[in-house]
Order: sequence, then C-alpha cells, then structure tokens
Amino acid sequence: MAKDKNYKGMVSEVDPIAIRKLYYEYRMTNQEISNMTWETKANINKILNQGIKYYNPWIEHHLTEQLHQVFEDMLKKHIFNETSDDLSTCYLIKNNLTGRICFIWYDADSVHCLFDEDISLDLKTLAHSEHMDIYNELDYKVLEISETDSILKEPHIALTQISKKLFTKASRVRKMSSAEYANFLGFKGYLTERDTNRDSKIINFLEEHTIDGLVYLSSLPENQWIRNYASRCGMSLEDFLDYYGYKKSKYDYNYVSQRKNEK
Repeated sequence: MAKDKNYKGMVSEVDPIAIRKLYYEYRMTNQEISNMTWETKANINKILNQGIKYYNPWIEHHLTEQLHQVFEDMLKKHIFNETSDDLSTCYLIKNNLTGRICFIWYDADSVHCLFDEDISLDLKTLAHSEHMDIYNELDYKVLEISETDSILKEPHIALTQISKKLFTKASRVRKMSSAEYANFLGFKGYLTERDTNRDSKIINFLEEHTIDGLVYLSSLPENQWIRNYASRCGMSLEDFLDYYGYKKSKYDYNYVSQRKNEK
C-alpha cells in the first residue's frame, strides 16, 4: 500500500514495544516494519536498540466484527497479506512457527497489532486447523503443486521434477532435512518419481489381475516383483493382498485362461 508521497513518518507514531515483539517473536524484518511506518530501516534499528520515550501504542486487545471477518476469511483461504477493496488498509497475518499468530492492520495514519494472547479462541482454533500458525506461503505452494500417495497406507508427499525443486528450497529455508520437512507437512515421508512401490501402483496391478473378486497371479517373471516386495514387508503374498483388501485365488491366471479355453 502506498502512503501519501508527502508523508515522511514520525518517530512518535511507532510503538517500540510492538516493534520488538514483531521483530523478535514474529520474525518481521526491519524492512517490513519500515514499509508499514514509512520510517527508515536505520530508525527502526535505533528503536529496536534504544526505544523511545513518547510513542503511539499499536497494541489492540480485541477485533471489531468487521476485522474479525476479514482475518477469518484470510485464515480459511491461507492468505497472509491482503488489501482492502479501496486500497486504503493492509491486513497481515504473522506467525512465529511455534503456534502463535499475530494480526496486523495499518493505513496511512496508524498501525494496529493484535497478538496471540488477545486473539479469540475461535480464530486461534481455525488458524491451527488450517496450519496458518506454523506454515508460510512457501509451504502452501509446495502442497499446492505436489501430489499425494502412500506406502503401506502411510501418506507420503509425491514429488515431481517441478515440485521437488520447491520442496528442497522450502526445506532448506526451514533448515530441515527432506524427511523432516515431509513430516512437518503432515506426511510419513516423501516419494520421488524413482519410487515405484507406491500403493497406487500396487492397487492398479491387483485390479488388473482381479477376476470375480479374486486375484490371480501366475508365476511369470513379470509378477515376481510383488512377491518380493511382500516378502521385504515381512508378509506372505496372501497376507499382503489381504492387507490391501484383496483375496488371492489358489489358482494362477494361466489356469483360469486354460479353463476358459476348455469351456
């Protein structure tokens, strides 16, 4: 949001207490704070280090009904930065990655902050259910362009060449390994295009070999992979098929074909 070109900002219009909370607890940069106040980054640094005697407080303790609706909509839509229809007011949601959130709204004349301790329970519950209290824009982008699959019914994030690059970038931003970041996003692990023993492939294979509700598997070499995989999972083939809700016929597919030909 652009302020009036003649507006220069005044030190008395900033709140050192709120600035310190935003900077140290909610990871706002001095550039972001400068953009809200029209103060220079140098002045923001001075305020962070020295404070000021007289100031205009930013901290609010409740929301109006209109503001409540604005931030509720932002939480539901996973929006961290929004502008009013008339472009006069900016709305921000910040989190500290540990479950605490902050609402900010500002215009050309003032800045207001509602910190986690004063946010209503319904909005904090919504933020938690939507992961807005720990995720950021990059996390949601990773989820948006990625697919999901599973291994032994455990959900995994399935990465393509495009989503893998963004996934790697996001994990590095958070200083996490790929496995840790997949867990952070709510998955047991991650899959790349090289991982073929995923549940979707197994289900498709079993469906192709199902006749009248029973799975028929010949001893041909192209079918050995599923027997080997079941063994690596510590199950017999019958138990493995039962795990996925299928029943194995005591006859193989060649027998069924032969019987059909005889008939």
